[in-house]
Amino acid sequence: MNRSRYLAVLPYLSAFAIIAVAVLTSDHRVSLPFFVFVGLCFAYLMRSEQRAKNELERELTERKRIEAELQASQDQFYKFVENGLFAAFIKDERGAYVFVNKFVERNFGRERADYLGKTDGEIYPADLAKEYVENDHRALSENASVPFDETSHSPDGAVRYWSTIKFPLRDADGRQLLGGIAVDVSEIRKAERQAKESEDRLLLALEAGRMGIWLWDLATNRVQSSETQAKIHGRLPEQTETRIEDSYHHIHPDDRASVRQVIESAMRNEAPDRTTYRVVWPDGSIHWVEAIGRVSCDASGVHTQVTGVCVDITERKHAENALRESEERFRLLAMHAPVGIVLCDAEGRTLFANPKVCELADALPEEVMGFDWQTFIHPDDRQGLLEAWRSDIAAGKIHSSGEFRFVRKDGSIRWASSTASLVHDANGTPIGQIGITLDITERKAAEDRLRTREAQLGGILDNTTAVVYLKDSEGRFQLINHRFESIFQALGQSFIGKNDTEVFPEPLARKFLESDAQVWREQIAHTFEEDAPHADGLHTYRSVKFPVRDATGKMIALGGISTDITDLKEAYEALRKKEELLRNLIEVQESEKRFLCHEFHDGLIQYAVASLMALETHRQKQLADVSPIIDTVIIDTVIGNLRRGVDDGRRVIRGIRPAVLDDSDLPAAIEDLIGQFETSGMHVTGKCDPEIGRLPEAIQTTIYRVVQEALNNAKNHSGTDVVRIELKKTSDGLHLEVRDFGSGFDVRSSRKQGFGLLGMAERVRLHGGDLNIDSEPDVGTRISVRLPIP
Repeated sequence: MNRSRYLAVLPYLSAFAIIAVAVLTSDHRVSLPFFVFVGLCFAYLMRSEQRAKNELERELTERKRIEAELQASQDQFYKFVENGLFAAFIKDERGAYVFVNKFVERNFGRERADYLGKTDGEIYPADLAKEYVENDHRALSENASVPFDETSHSPDGAVRYWSTIKFPLRDADGRQLLGGIAVDVSEIRKAERQAKESEDRLLLALEAGRMGIWLWDLATNRVQSSETQAKIHGRLPEQTETRIEDSYHHIHPDDRASVRQVIESAMRNEAPDRTTYRVVWPDGSIHWVEAIGRVSCDASGVHTQVTGVCVDITERKHAENALRESEERFRLLAMHAPVGIVLCDAEGRTLFANPKVCELADALPEEVMGFDWQTFIHPDDRQGLLEAWRSDIAAGKIHSSGEFRFVRKDGSIRWASSTASLVHDANGTPIGQIGITLDITERKAAEDRLRTREAQLGGILDNTTAVVYLKDSEGRFQLINHRFESIFQALGQSFIGKNDTEVFPEPLARKFLESDAQVWREQIAHTFEEDAPHADGLHTYRSVKFPVRDATGKMIALGGISTDITDLKEAYEALRKKEELLRNLIEVQESEKRFLCHEFHDGLIQYAVASLMALETHRQKQLADVSPIIDTVIIDTVIGNLRRGVDDGRRVIRGIRPAVLDDSDLPAAIEDLIGQFETSGMHVTGKCDPEIGRLPEAIQTTIYRVVQEALNNAKNHSGTDVVRIELKKTSDGLHLEVRDFGSGFDVRSSRKQGFGLLGMAERVRLHGGDLNIDSEPDVGTRISVRLPIP
């Protein structure tokens, strides 16, 4: 006889034993039918208890199966995010972390417990926390997934760069949360492996719930309960007997009607005998209960009682809700991830692919799901990628990384960097693989552009006639161009890794180090004039030295561009000597003019004037009959010739070197010059600053000659009848302007052919000034001069 049959007849055997004992020990004052009745009742009760135990065992088995399924589902989603090579996090409405994945622990040097319940301001430096919080607020205000470029500091202090997507989400209670996914793009840019070792699976085990037994007597409408049953419904342990109405009172108002309907359906054998409802405890807390019941009938088929078992499934309900929320969060994380995420089975068939993968492959989800992951990879990349994957797995590596090309429908190519990891079952057997794929097409294009720019820059550096070099913080040469090598190779030195004192003579090296130190000290570019040894002797260089900085703005090296100006210096020196010679010639010329004027005025003209005066005196005496008679016509002729000779001599002297220029100040000399043109037909006006006064002789002569030449040009070439002269003194020297309103001329051709214009410009330039000539045909000419006063 099997166990179930034995258990089935056990109550009746027990009842028979009781009756037998009762008959044998009875004093025959109690009738046999009474003992038979008592035995049958006892057998019925034992049978009912056995049924309840069977139901209880079945419920426990079913509950364990559901828990196992929930656990497997939770493990799959948790493993999906925990194994991902990206930082995932969720914050509550005040910005405190409620979830971070293991990637955050590995990469930020903090335990998970250091994040949960804390805000960014409590974890990160103020500047980073401010950046993160502002980005959070933007994503929440826009109510959409928003990408950001964010930075962080690794435990060793290095700056790391993250491509982050933040998005709003809500939990089961409708609370506003913020989700985020961040990918470490600094590692990706260096083409290094992205994935980290898979972390332990998330265990959300549901503890076994408490169970209670109850019996509802339909005749009395009262319910007998075990102590555990009373506790499940929020009553005191001793409150084991209640009315059915009191039992309904503890049920949540929204569930009472459904519970009644289930019971009524069970009475009619129309519905399952299992239901789930909520109870409200006296403290207001809500608990979930699952009840299993059986309706019993008497011999006539009348319902007499309902027996059942209740299980507190509050923790299981909370776990299910948490699982659903977790699954939704993980789904959102995967769907909004800025990287492609794909999950394949052991045969390589795609089980899951997020939108980023479909975007990379330019395929619809149904075109990706179920197909081999190699389908969209460029044929030239498939074999190499597969062999690298197999080689890494054979070598025991946790992750395998590689770069390959996606071939899209339109034939275009997208470059991707992918990291794949094996997924194992509970026994450690590989059951598939998970891959993280990042679109690096733009990075590849940037690398190509960078290589092109480097080649172009290298061509410029190696073909320029300037000397180019780079030194580190200790003054050691890190880079030199071909020009540097070709010039200084005669020194017989290798420059890379050495400083100036190791390759140049001590006096020169000391000057180099002093100029370098100034740039390091002031952190700005400077220009220096330095000497350097060549095979033919020392050469002079004009060196521009400047700071070279890293991404944070810190100066990490010193760059230099030095141009050989030896020939320029020699040419400048030759020009300086020529200018000095020209200046001396002008001074000698003016001195000679002064000498000639003096000789004319004090010699020849004085004699002519004396003769003129003597003749005029004699003429007057003759008219008075005082002297002998002389031919008056001859005397008049001589007097007229002498007078014209004196006038011409004075005019020549004034033109060569007017005495007023030596005897008075510049404004008076210009007024005298204007007076010389009164009979020329031009109306010349002058406006001179009275504060100018007397100036150094060279300055006065230069301004006077410019005005003189300008007036002569206006008189001889412009055809103007009005000339305006203005001379004023300012903080930066003298300003002269001579303007006519005549025919004008081509300034460029006149400068090439006219010595008068060249003479004016050269005079002004020799004294450190500037002369500008503006002229337009039929408009006139304006000559402006700026001359510093020493």
